Amino acid sequence: MDASDPILPGGGRAASVLRDVRWADTPLGPPEEWPAHWLAALHRALDAYLPACVALGPEHAFLCNDGFLPLRGAKPPAALGLPAGRAAGCAWEALAPLLERVRATGEPAASDDVLFHLERAGYIEETYFTIACDPVRDAAGQVDGVIAVAIDRTTRALATRRLDLLRTLITRTLRARTEAEACRLAAETLALWPRELPFALLYLLDAGGTKARFAAAAGLSSRPALTAPAVVELTGRAAGVDLWRIGRAAEEGATVEVGGVEGVLDPVLRDPSLTPRTVFAVPIADPAADRVAGVLVAGANRFRPSDESRALAELVASQLAAAIGNALASERSRRLAAEVAALDQAKVRFFENLGADLRTPLEAILGWVELLREQRLDRPGTALALELIEENAAGARRLVEDLVDAASLVTARLRVAHEPILTLAPLVERVVKWFRPAAAMKRTELSAAVHLDAGPIVGDRERLQQVVWHLVANALRAAPPHGRVQVRCARAGSVVELVVSDTGPGLAATDVPGVFDRWWRTGGTPPAAGGLGLSLAREIVELHGGTIEVESGRRGHGVTFRVRLPVATIAPQQSAAWAPSARESGPGDAAPREPQPPAAGAGYPAGLRILLVEDDAAAGTAMQRLLESHGHTVRLARSASDAEREGASSYDVLIVDLQLPDGSGLDLLPRLRVRAGEEGPKEAPPAIVMSGFGGSVDLDRCRSAGFTAHLVKPVTAGELLNVIGRVARPVGGPPAN
Repeated sequence: MDASDPILPGGGRAASVLRDVRWADTPLGPPEEWPAHWLAALHRALDAYLPACVALGPEHAFLCNDGFLPLRGAKPPAALGLPAGRAAGCAWEALAPLLERVRATGEPAASDDVLFHLERAGYIEETYFTIACDPVRDAAGQVDGVIAVAIDRTTRALATRRLDLLRTLITRTLRARTEAEACRLAAETLALWPRELPFALLYLLDAGGTKARFAAAAGLSSRPALTAPAVVELTGRAAGVDLWRIGRAAEEGATVEVGGVEGVLDPVLRDPSLTPRTVFAVPIADPAADRVAGVLVAGANRFRPSDESRALAELVASQLAAAIGNALASERSRRLAAEVAALDQAKVRFFENLGADLRTPLEAILGWVELLREQRLDRPGTALALELIEENAAGARRLVEDLVDAASLVTARLRVAHEPILTLAPLVERVVKWFRPAAAMKRTELSAAVHLDAGPIVGDRERLQQVVWHLVANALRAAPPHGRVQVRCARAGSVVELVVSDTGPGLAATDVPGVFDRWWRTGGTPPAAGGLGLSLAREIVELHGGTIEVESGRRGHGVTFRVRLPVATIAPQQSAAWAPSARESGPGDAAPREPQPPAAGAGYPAGLRILLVEDDAAAGTAMQRLLESHGHTVRLARSASDAEREGASSYDVLIVDLQLPDGSGLDLLPRLRVRAGEEGPKEAPPAIVMSGFGGSVDLDRCRSAGFTAHLVKPVTAGELLNVIGRVARPVGGPPAN
């Protein structure tokens, strides 16, 4: 037969083979004797654009066109015409159930996404086809064969599979709470699609990028050290074998291809038939930082172009980066939430303790005031009452100022002066002297060994005195009755060392690291140490370039605080500037203020006319009577509008509260001065502001508004009278300096 044969026409390979078949040896016999419906079915198959085949007669004699030949696998063309079980090759597994169904029912049948490994692009390729079968009927309408068409669905099937993989990966890994959990969930997901990435290893890098630690694996039946080491050293002398080029992928931040791996993976792969020829090392970025968080090592699908596996591995790594970033963010959020909760609890405990600390001096003040009011005290008792009222009021003031300083620390506004201090001895001795009455009442021995050579340093006298005050107060609070507190201060080489120790209950080892934390208190009732004081002390010492340490061997053996401040160098020509200051004020806290109020006629003007603007009745009345007792005439205004009605031109000094019921003292002062200018040529009087706010920003605002001086509440009589004497104009002369 030739190509012009009307029975088996066509020039294709399949048609040529069919013309050479010895038909007498087949179940069909010579084509000239075939019934018309067989020839019609064969012609339809040979003319089809898609791969097509027919199975004719009771023995399913198999014939096909050129397109279907590769689907038969290794079966030779000469097998055509034989029963389908022998001629269809690997296609028979998919065709057999369909043929039986069509034969039995007479209805069409189909099967989707049937896997065929075809060699059609120079390598064995994973492909997917839909096989659709229709009946071939004889003249009587009986099913006498089947015609089948194969439709290539490879692109759609692979795209669907990869989409399912990625969708599942996203759904599962975004629930991860940690990096390790994200890797484990990713490996479990990849294991469900072994044909895409036959095996995978996941490694997480440490913060410095020096080590890669194994996190999870997919597709392995075992995990030998060479294939999946627990740790891969990436840098330094310890860097060793890096089979998968993890270090290079991490360093370059780009995918690295590794070939020739069959021998390594064959023994350990769960499905050796899928052993890849190529492996990709893909970096996993940390989206929240400029670094590589990990590396995905993924085997390529050997039955598809390697570029497809590379693209998929990079998509998986990208999703892992998002999952790891999400896990890290969640972990940071949980850690922050825990820290905030702990801080809130610490603040609650702190303010509970602060309330107790404030109640103690207030109770003492109220008790002694009641005794004074009822006149139950003799002259020595009255003197003692006044001394103790002043002491307890100063202690309460220290607590309030600690809170103000704590707010300055939070906003980074705590500042220290830098002035020459020849020795710390006077200020240390002043604090010790101030605490001696309290120590005597508690029956606690307070001793001091202070050397005049404790200097020189550059710093802030008031702030350093505040440090000493807090350390001594803390030690006295911790020391038991009949206990001992020791204060030592001397130069030790290139530093000045201040040591404060007590014989109190000491600290547990777990408490020592937190002693200087803000809001911290030790456990126990009452708390042994902590709070704002020690935190402020550390901040002040560090602002002076020094260090502060706590030493506590164990419970029951007391605590020692050790402060070291750097010694400054004095040039001979600077020695005068380093002389001790005549104005050694108290620590701005519980210590008494110096100098004392000036006596009338001591070089300061008397009989001043003062406008006092204060809305608090008790505070205003007390201040008015104090000033009047020193020979001044005082008009008390309770609001801004009241003060404006009074005017300012007829007064020598203005004292203005910052917070008024109908405005702010910052706004009131400019209005008073404008009005004073309108009332005549007299120069506006100096103004003193009183405020509960004493930060540097508050001082700057008051200065800009035109205030001459600033007093922070509560204000003592000495402070108020001294400031008035400093700013008021003496009779017949310029304002005092």
